[in-house]
Amino acid sequence: HAHARGERDARFAMTATLPPLHNLLAFRSDDPARTAQVRTRLERTWPDVADVGGWLLATRPLPKSRPVSAECRARGLAFTEGAEQAAGTAGGLEAVAAMARERRYDRLVGVPGDVGFLWLGERELVAVRSAAGRVPLYWWSDAGEVAVGSLLTEVAAVRGARPAMDPLLMALWASAQAMFYEGRTPVAGVMGARPGEVVHIDGVGSASVRKWFDPWPEDLPRSRRGGFEVTATRFGSAIRGTVADELASDGGNLLSLSGGVDSSTLAWLAHQAGRPLSALSLIPAEDDPTLARELGFINPLVEATGIDPHCSHELTVANRIEWLAGLPDVAMPVVHPVLCLLEAVVAEAGVSVLVGGEFCDEMCGGVFAYNDWLRTASAIGLATRLLGGTRTGTRAWLRHRVRRRPVRPLRSRARQR
Repeated sequence: HAHARGERDARFAMTATLPPLHNLLAFRSDDPARTAQVRTRLERTWPDVADVGGWLLATRPLPKSRPVSAECRARGLAFTEGAEQAAGTAGGLEAVAAMARERRYDRLVGVPGDVGFLWLGERELVAVRSAAGRVPLYWWSDAGEVAVGSLLTEVAAVRGARPAMDPLLMALWASAQAMFYEGRTPVAGVMGARPGEVVHIDGVGSASVRKWFDPWPEDLPRSRRGGFEVTATRFGSAIRGTVADELASDGGNLLSLSGGVDSSTLAWLAHQAGRPLSALSLIPAEDDPTLARELGFINPLVEATGIDPHCSHELTVANRIEWLAGLPDVAMPVVHPVLCLLEAVVAEAGVSVLVGGEFCDEMCGGVFAYNDWLRTASAIGLATRLLGGTRTGTRAWLRHRVRRRPVRPLRSRARQR
């Protein structure tokens, strides 16, 4: 939703320092009539539609991004992100194309930065989603036809069959779970690639999915003395560098500020990096007894970091219904309240980068890291938790250590978007 809105409104990238991003759609059919039909549709809404290796390739760069270069197309490449980094790697674009062509996906970790791209062969295709997954990738393969792209609505629209919703995914979405179970999307028959995954579709339309980068390894080594300090230093360096690189130095940075650990940390890091911030906070209603507590976290932070302006909106049921009523016509709208309000905020003041702490729990904590804790927590650490009054997880820890029966990892049953 935000990705699609951003490409239609240049105000989203007035002073953005984000790397160049592209929306892409590749389509192939054994039926010439279907190919002509899809071409006509794409040419109405996409600025650039070309034939590349037997595929229809539609591209649409986001603001401040350049079109797909002739050098990329000559090698069957089209990048969603990271084209400049790929061109600067050893061997350049030809080396990246060879990694996809020869299926040497393990070598992708040697490409500097974060890269996502399509490689189009004569009839086969390789789709690589970046490690961070900034640009999504969706795909389907059916009856001699294949489509891969970055916009779910567009990928679903070029399918011959009438789109239908996937009831299970709709239920997960309604319960606020950002999961694509087994790679399924809310549109039945359309699949999604996880961050760090690569999809290979061969000449007969058979698809295989594997990881080229995994932030959740199957096994974790036990922490060595000093290991925590090393990890914390590396993480701190990485996040400080990202904040400095990707936030605009002359303003236009909008922070989704809840007052929690994640968004508060980003506010402080931006302040340290000298990146000016405005902020949008969703707060309880005026008569809610928790309002004073919430503002007790938010207001001191706003004052300490010089956030200006700071806008607040009441997060009530009535307001949620009003915001949802204004959602665009897309296959599956993102119902995050901040994104629902974003268009109105942009109309009042220029926004170049939207930053927030969303998705930190899934990557760094919560149930997704539960088995990591079971494997690495020591008996002394468990005793310390108990003495501190925290009993959560004690039974699971004992079951894992004594009976060797760990809780089945949630990530093996559900694929993160």
